[in-house]
Amino acid sequence: MPLSVFSQVPLPKPGPVFRDDLLPKIWISLPKDSFKLLIDSVYEDLEMQARFVFNSGTVQDTVSKVGFSIRGSASRDAAKKSFKVSFNSFKGKKSFYGLEKMNLNAEADDPSLIRSKLCWDLFRTMGVPAPRANHVLLYINEVFQGVYLNIEQVDEEFVALRFGNKGGNLYKCQWPADLTYVSQNPDDYKDSVNEILPYTLKTNKKANDFSDIAHFIDVLNNTPIKNLEIELNKVINVNNLLKTIVLNVFIGAGDGPFFNQNNYYLYKNTSTGKFEFISYDMNDTFGIDFFDIDWPNQSVYSWAPDSSGFPVFYQVLSVPAFRKQYTLLFKELLNKIETAGYLEPRINQLKSLYERYISLDINYSKQFGWKPDDFQKSFYEKLPQGHLKTPLIPYIHSRATSAKRQLSTK
Repeated sequence: MPLSVFSQVPLPKPGPVFRDDLLPKIWISLPKDSFKLLIDSVYEDLEMQARFVFNSGTVQDTVSKVGFSIRGSASRDAAKKSFKVSFNSFKGKKSFYGLEKMNLNAEADDPSLIRSKLCWDLFRTMGVPAPRANHVLLYINEVFQGVYLNIEQVDEEFVALRFGNKGGNLYKCQWPADLTYVSQNPDDYKDSVNEILPYTLKTNKKANDFSDIAHFIDVLNNTPIKNLEIELNKVINVNNLLKTIVLNVFIGAGDGPFFNQNNYYLYKNTSTGKFEFISYDMNDTFGIDFFDIDWPNQSVYSWAPDSSGFPVFYQVLSVPAFRKQYTLLFKELLNKIETAGYLEPRINQLKSLYERYISLDINYSKQFGWKPDDFQKSFYEKLPQGHLKTPLIPYIHSRATSAKRQLSTK
């Protein structure tokens, strides 16, 4: 469902793995002591050999040897763990329907288990490159672990499907990946901050050449505003960047690139010579708040907290042409949501697939004390947990109303 003002971007079909009109089941089998070791050693990045079975009702397939590990950063402390399945860790089958890896996310902060999926649907609706995702039922050693979100890995296969090439540099960007200027020396962007690498090269590791990202950061920060429209268009896909900013502002992605300087990738598209901006990890959205921010009413034009530390937001919107385009894109998104009634029917359609399994989810209540009844309540009612500031459906209405009011003066 592309929006009229958005240029076409290749969006791969769900295929057998990411179908979201049904609920696939995934079975992981591994020695009990191996699984216990994983759970007991969450920060050691252990990977265990396991057997993988996928059954969607229409497709059933088995991979006898896969790598199985715990994924995530802060979520590793959650009672309901997130996992990664790696199909290329051992000899034999190297991929599963074109996928080298599969992320099984617990969505531990979100009682509805739907926010990330809703975000990725919106990204695709706007023609923005984003992971495919669907809800699945996960079993480990025949024990039902609950409803999980299967999210596509951002890797070489991901960019090849979207851009037709995979030879460019792909950077994973984590806090504090603020894209502020350090120096003209590319090696200065390889330094860690508090033992965290803000920019990690995931491809072309042997060359380890950061000159392209260093040049992009230089252009972004040091080009006079009067020249930035021309110069920035030379180094990044500005249209997709603006759409990504619109989406992050609408969904209230506090742990994303434009507020917490976190959770995105940059890919150097070798067909265009420009960077592509790719978001990931969208569970803390649509009213989930860990920063004490009124997300539904946050300004759409001064959304990031500090203009000096967020050039990718404030520098870009300082260009009159980009600000105008941003405004038009935001209005088009709101029109889509309001006139087509897109989000609420989509929410009801998705949750109908998995809602009956919430009461069987052995880990659902362990993290924040949610009860199965809280699942239904969370869509419309505020729950007592401190980070659930605004329920999902009221957030959508409040954010749309607030954004529309702010944009009406532009």
